[in-house]
Amino acid sequence: MSDLSAQNLTIASIEVEGNRMADESLILSVSDLTVGSVLTSTATQDAIRHIYDLGLFSDVQLLGEIEDDKYIDLIIKVEEYPVVTEVQYKGNDEISDKDLREIDSIRIGQMISPNQVLASVKQIKAKYQDKGYYRVKIESELKEVTDDPLTNEHILVFNIDEGPKIRIREIEFVGNEVFTDDKLRSKMGNKPKGFLRSGNFDPEKHEEDKEKIVQFYREKGYIDAAILSDTVIIDEVDPRWMTVQIEVYEGPRYYFGETSFYGHK
Repeated sequence: MSDLSAQNLTIASIEVEGNRMADESLILSVSDLTVGSVLTSTATQDAIRHIYDLGLFSDVQLLGEIEDDKYIDLIIKVEEYPVVTEVQYKGNDEISDKDLREIDSIRIGQMISPNQVLASVKQIKAKYQDKGYYRVKIESELKEVTDDPLTNEHILVFNIDEGPKIRIREIEFVGNEVFTDDKLRSKMGNKPKGFLRSGNFDPEKHEEDKEKIVQFYREKGYIDAAILSDTVIIDEVDPRWMTVQIEVYEGPRYYFGETSFYGHK
């Protein structure tokens, strides 16, 4: 067998090896390699890239047997991504399997790439963080269904360490001189834990709260007001608690008349 170190050979034949689910005609079509054409270095690189771009294979190689230093019997050797026959979730006490499946993009019976698994991990993590589990850890593993080398079936397992639910201990503001922290907090939907308040942190509500704060300033004449940054700080001693810190820019106050307005520093 040759690794195609010799170039500019005429292709005498083409075979595909290693494909179990992927259609051979599809592989041949995207490779742009045809019997009778010359196998150049560029054609080799393009073929490998185009086959990879299908998103079905973890490895693609072009091999072949050279005849008379002119011709090559070409072999396109591929290694398919594993096929998922089942998805399992372990360690999920706060979110049901059913709810996780609804947001998980993995589908039974499809080949999956590492990037697809990573995307699912991010989706699951986002779901937990929406519920206040900011220290959730998720690891994935693929388990072979059978030792039969002719199959490529795997069980995808997500091992979940939910960690503690984190609540808001305090909401602090930086840069506010005109309005107090209490005044700005009163405009927010997210609240620190207190009597009849859970202290749960809602990311969507947090985005709305920032808009409410800016709108409040503008209604009071601070047209240039803006949120410069917002930070969630997890308590290192007791990770069940967080502090939300919001940095505001107030800017000058504008006074509006019937036909003109001016700023007051």
